[in-house]
Amino acid sequence: HRLTPTQAHTHTHTPTHITHTYPPSNNRRMSTAREKLREKDRLIAKLEKQAAELKKELNSPPPQENRSTENVVVVDGLPKVPESKLSKLIRLVEKVFGKCGTIVPGGCHLPCNAGKTTGCAFIEFEHPRMAHEAVEKVNMYALDKKHTLHVNPFAVFAALDKVTEEYQPPATADLKNRNNLRGWLMDPKFRDQYVIRHGELTELYWNDPQRKPQHFDQRRLWTEAYCLWSPHGSYLATIHEQGVMLWGGEKDSGESHSTPAAAASTSAAGSSSTAAIGTPAASKKPRDTTKPLDTVMRFQHPGVKLIDFSPCERYLITFSPQFQEHGDNPKAPRCVVVWDVRTGQRLRGFMGVPKMMWPHFTWSPDGNYLVARNEQGLAIYEAPSMQLLNQRTHAIKNLRDFCWSPTDNFIAYWVPSEGSVPARVSMFSVPWFKEVRSKTLYNVVDCKLNWHPQGDFLCVKVERHTKSKKSTYTNFELFRMRDRNIPIEVLEYKDQIYAFAWEPRGTRFAICHGQLTRPDITFHDMGTSKLVKLTTLEKTNTNHLFWSPAGRTILLAGMRSMDGHLVFYDVETATTMAEDDHFGLSGVCWDPSGRFVVTFVSAAFGERMENGYSLYSFQGKLLQKVLKDQFFQFLWRPRPPTLLTPEQETEIQKNLRQITKQFQRQEREQRLALLKELEAGREALRSTFRAWQQRCRDLYNETASQRKALWGDAFVDEEDNWEDVTYIEEVVENEKVEIIAA
Repeated sequence: HRLTPTQAHTHTHTPTHITHTYPPSNNRRMSTAREKLREKDRLIAKLEKQAAELKKELNSPPPQENRSTENVVVVDGLPKVPESKLSKLIRLVEKVFGKCGTIVPGGCHLPCNAGKTTGCAFIEFEHPRMAHEAVEKVNMYALDKKHTLHVNPFAVFAALDKVTEEYQPPATADLKNRNNLRGWLMDPKFRDQYVIRHGELTELYWNDPQRKPQHFDQRRLWTEAYCLWSPHGSYLATIHEQGVMLWGGEKDSGESHSTPAAAASTSAAGSSSTAAIGTPAASKKPRDTTKPLDTVMRFQHPGVKLIDFSPCERYLITFSPQFQEHGDNPKAPRCVVVWDVRTGQRLRGFMGVPKMMWPHFTWSPDGNYLVARNEQGLAIYEAPSMQLLNQRTHAIKNLRDFCWSPTDNFIAYWVPSEGSVPARVSMFSVPWFKEVRSKTLYNVVDCKLNWHPQGDFLCVKVERHTKSKKSTYTNFELFRMRDRNIPIEVLEYKDQIYAFAWEPRGTRFAICHGQLTRPDITFHDMGTSKLVKLTTLEKTNTNHLFWSPAGRTILLAGMRSMDGHLVFYDVETATTMAEDDHFGLSGVCWDPSGRFVVTFVSAAFGERMENGYSLYSFQGKLLQKVLKDQFFQFLWRPRPPTLLTPEQETEIQKNLRQITKQFQRQEREQRLALLKELEAGREALRSTFRAWQQRCRDLYNETASQRKALWGDAFVDEEDNWEDVTYIEEVVENEKVEIIAA
């Protein structure tokens, strides 16, 4: 049907929808064709994008070579193995260092020489932060018993390239005299020092048995909590809101100081060694004993409340509860911090634990290990790196208590019974974790571990149930640590135990037991091959035991409900030397020599009446009684261990009688000199009084005419009515020499 041109312009076309129907196979072919077209379009777009990126790279400047070595560490201490085992060693190294971060592919290089590895490695991490973490965590890592890894940044070795071939002498700096931290031991009279706190004052004194204590330092608000001497007496630590300060030496001292070791040797061996040859030590030049302490070091730890020194005085632990209460940073904890005392460097921080008891960490006797108890067992850290020993906690299931030996690296601990497994006391050595001795205990309620101060014995006080479980009794398991196979002796008491104390320098111990109001004191001796009972003091009025550091003498004190009754007892002769009372007694402190002892009543324990302290000789003679309002603290300054050998001490003991006579003569001369000085002082006072009396008499005579003019005929000169009376007082002194010896 065709339209004319005129009809074509006037004709209205109505579209018609036509639906074509194809077979199913044709529909699938068309769908596949459309997918191929879309895939082709995507591929073209991808190629165009890659071409654009390639064009951009071609037009960009050439890349610079990355010469940074901040992400590279150098490892030394690896085992030297043949090349056949190189791949296995590389896998081991990657496993150890892979915990610190990602190692780049091929980034672990172990150089070889003569068919064996050289024992070092170069490790490249993706980021410098990972390299720093590897240095902190893996350095001093014990790969096995023979190989310990030493990890250092590559930059340390890169700096060696800058060293010139020509020798350049180091610049000389102005040397500053360091304070002699043990200069106080060189006192010619071998006196001890002590510190007291009362009110807002902290005072330091020399203890002089012949005269009044000599005061040499005093400061107001010196500490905000309490003060503490270091174990050897080198430092006095004071606590402040900002941290801790250490004091020692002598302030503004212009003397040439000897080394601390020489000072310790002079002090420790001075009195004994010189006495052994028959001449008491004497100083050629009088030593100034009035100089105050100087500042030694500061440790910034806000909110610190508790501190603890290591036995070697090299480290200090501080505890701040504010970080425990308000949250701490796990990556940089500040609740408990370990410091290096000599440099002031922060070694490591630890997170606080709920209901933490102080001291939470305990030191080994040599100060090389630090131990803390956790849920798994004992975490032992090695100083000064403060890394976990063997990179793991020593697992002890259901650990109840532990303590170090005072002289050896032994740890004693006990675990209670669990189910059918009985309780057990065991000891192991550090760092090898080798079990030294163990014993199984039955029907145990509680255990207390008590080491002898010289590490010769270990007493385990075991409280047990009876068979009926209606009452308890006490066993003392006594370990002889110096004997072969560490034999054990058992001592049983049916009554209540209140106190146990070892003799510091000897083999005896004392037990307070019996009735609460009138307990008995029993003494035993471990010196022979068998435990021996010495004597029993029945129905005493004491409940605490305080041995003299020199041994032999013990002070039995009745504290709390006993009204401060004191008994000075000589165990060697089994005699009571003296008895006294100190009402409200709060504590007892023996001086390091064992010649003097102080009893005090402290306001810190809630006592408000008769605050102060009393100084006694070891024989029980009261030498001084001081009352101080708001008295808080009394501390003797400790002395470092003696440098005398056992042979020298034995020689001194042999000549002790002769040495005692010489020191008795010296003390007698000092006493006579003191009496002469006292008499000279009295004579000076009498002369002053006579001079004043004569001046008054002259004035009286000069005004006689004036008095006569005033009184007239009634004037009477009182001079005529005076009567001179002379009194003669005879004092007979019975000289009594008291021997005070260690």
